Amino acid sequence: MTVRNAQPYLRASIESVQSQTLSDFELIVVDDASEDGSAELAESISDPRIRVLRNSSQLRIAASLNRGIEAARAEFIARLDADDLARPERLERQLGFLEARPSIGVVGSAAQLIDSAGRQIGADRPVTEPAVVQWELHFGNPLLHSSIMIRRHLLAAYGGYDRLHGEDYELWVRLSAVTRLANIPESLISIRKHPGQFSREYLDDQEKATLEIMQGVITRNLGRAVPAREAGLLRAVSLCEAFGSPRAARVATGLIRELLAHYLQRASPSAREARHVRRRAAEMLLGLSAHNALRCNRSAAVFLGQSLATSPRWTSVRIPGRLAGGLWRRARRQPVTA
Repeated sequence: MTVRNAQPYLRASIESVQSQTLSDFELIVVDDASEDGSAELAESISDPRIRVLRNSSQLRIAASLNRGIEAARAEFIARLDADDLARPERLERQLGFLEARPSIGVVGSAAQLIDSAGRQIGADRPVTEPAVVQWELHFGNPLLHSSIMIRRHLLAAYGGYDRLHGEDYELWVRLSAVTRLANIPESLISIRKHPGQFSREYLDDQEKATLEIMQGVITRNLGRAVPAREAGLLRAVSLCEAFGSPRAARVATGLIRELLAHYLQRASPSAREARHVRRRAAEMLLGLSAHNALRCNRSAAVFLGQSLATSPRWTSVRIPGRLAGGLWRRARRQPVTA
């Protein structure tokens, strides 16, 4: 757990770890030169399982995480942000998951979203199966950083966090070459959303880093240079943004087709895994079709056609519901959420 001026939420976060059904753990709190008494608060909690490390100056999150990793002694390392909460069964569930699946090196989970008062305001449910998680790396970060548990030997062998921004996404991309990644479908953490959590500058820097990492992933997997503009189109796909131009929609779908063919050939997934990857690609395209039906019918038609081509049976079953939802939203003139 890294901490930077998280005093209002820190005690609840630490207590959520203390309340784990798995009691054999150590909690390493790395305080990144907080100025609000966070370090003192953590040190005031009497629990021999808690160790507090203080940075003498602000090192930022990646360097602070690496310091915590170096201090860790356990075989498995879990992450939790200082303003988030872990459900009581979180560590036990993830440890059991990894122990039963030696081929998986990193596991995350779904999450509840809560506000500053702890009220539930939504949920984040990433894809779960390893083959689909690997596929999602083409479009952005498929793991919620605060939810992950990782085998420590992987970090020792292949290095820890190595970027100022997008540090977790880059690490998952690097580790995906030597291990498998997965998510548990249940919500094992609560991610807190509160005012002032991130500056506009920070969010912009994160998005730039995501696009840069995406471009590298796509370029390596296709074996050819992929312009930043094309990577940006795939990012728009992952965010389910509007495509005002049918030409841009065709470029995006062509790149998805190319990526899918290369991925299925290179990764050699089982028939079941390949089917799930195709369904996920079709789901993204169908969502974009419904989203763009309100703005550009020709773009919507491009995405719908490619969804049918990617997974005909899956798409055919779901078209009526999606179209009905799109027409209802058009009548109500509400933005689409895919």
